[in-house]
Amino acid sequence: MPITSFDSYITTANEFVAHWTEVNSQRTAATLPALTLQGGYSLANFMADRDAADDKVAAFQSLENDRTFATGDRDDRKDAIHERLDQFRSALRIHVKDSLYDRSAPTLPQKSVGEQKFRRPFEDMEDLWEKLDADNGVLGFTPPLTLRGGYTFADYQADLERLSTAFRHGDERREYVAPAASGIRCWPILCERMGQYRAAIALEYDESHVVCVDAPVVAHGGKTAAAGMTTVRTHRCLCSAALGGSTCKTPNCNGRSSTRSVSRYGILLRPPGTMHPRRC
Repeated sequence: MPITSFDSYITTANEFVAHWTEVNSQRTAATLPALTLQGGYSLANFMADRDAADDKVAAFQSLENDRTFATGDRDDRKDAIHERLDQFRSALRIHVKDSLYDRSAPTLPQKSVGEQKFRRPFEDMEDLWEKLDADNGVLGFTPPLTLRGGYTFADYQADLERLSTAFRHGDERREYVAPAASGIRCWPILCERMGQYRAAIALEYDESHVVCVDAPVVAHGGKTAAAGMTTVRTHRCLCSAALGGSTCKTPNCNGRSSTRSVSRYGILLRPPGTMHPRRC
């Protein structure tokens, strides 16, 4: 399958390994040397690069899971403490209506705002609740104030501290994930080598040969955005890829020149005047 998403890099690389293994087996039976790419790059080298990429993807995914869990825990705690502020405001209207405490009640923040802006009304709530519980002079009210379910000021302080911890853990996990994601630099190497492999078998075999026909592809032209690759304009004859025109200008070229979009790594791009193999 072509590369279409983050998860398909290794799957596509595995298809190239299987195809390359079969090609080498056929070549050995025909007393031909194993197929290698530019710089003597072998199947073993490709498998090592694939395994290194797989390890980094697994490590990244583990960190991403940690980040997701931390974000979920933070959001759950935000929802819970948001509900407690709503209950606190209602309790003030019921028990100390029109008092300074009631008039000073903080408003509910939007859950989408940043940490500091989100926390501010809850810190204000903590201060008001502490003062109210220590105030024996409020007419018609006997402290301490409790919310639904016997929820006390001490319970609230503990939840506020847990919220701070959840925010901190979420930030830490996000900081861990970013370097891990940027550190996966082996994908372009794999893509480049897969493109070179397709070019190598195109040089070695006729385009009607089963090896060429069954060769895996790197990506479908025009559908590579999800895989983080670019799309370029080229000619079907390949030799005029760098020209970007509608007519092939390479001398003695009999290739067709219909213009189309292809993946940068899904096709061999050759500059004008160089030998260009059949595309498979």
